Amino acid sequence: MNGLYERLLEEKVVVLDIETTGLRCGEDADRILEIAAVKLEKLQKTETFHRYIACSEPLPEEVALLTGITDEMLAGAPPLAQVLKEFAAFSEGAVLAAYHLPFDCQFLDYYGAKCGISFSQDRVDLLPLVRRVLGEGLKDLRVSSVAEAMGEKAAPKTCEETAEAFAKWLPQFAVREKEKEG
Repeated sequence: MNGLYERLLEEKVVVLDIETTGLRCGEDADRILEIAAVKLEKLQKTETFHRYIACSEPLPEEVALLTGITDEMLAGAPPLAQVLKEFAAFSEGAVLAAYHLPFDCQFLDYYGAKCGISFSQDRVDLLPLVRRVLGEGLKDLRVSSVAEAMGEKAAPKTCEETAEAFAKWLPQFAVREKEKEG
């Protein structure tokens, strides 16, 4: 990832996180419940995006416990196609970045294709970057461990908090990566 710092200075970056009903993407599989994102321009936060997505069935109790999302939070939320269209407009022309990006983007790409919406293919998975930058300072790859290594008192718990945290940390990761490049 040579030149990441310089690239971030020049390009818009959208740091995102999504919550789903599970890990399986595809026909008759899990659904997207929430999308949160932070737009960075020249390493500075400029805009945020956060939407819950309507769900036609009650959430299983284990999903609600794991995600913190309740049926009440989804009541009155817009449909998936509308949220994906809004997110595509929000992220247009930006590099998409997320912690474990392939997971998030498989859902975005799959459901986007079903709705006739495409997303930027210019993408950065933050997991390998975190591994390189924090290396030995990480006890594992959980978001809570990254937060601890970054000196945070509390780990992000929600999708929105996770997107905000990684948007805040991304410039620091980029600077550390540049320093390692020497």
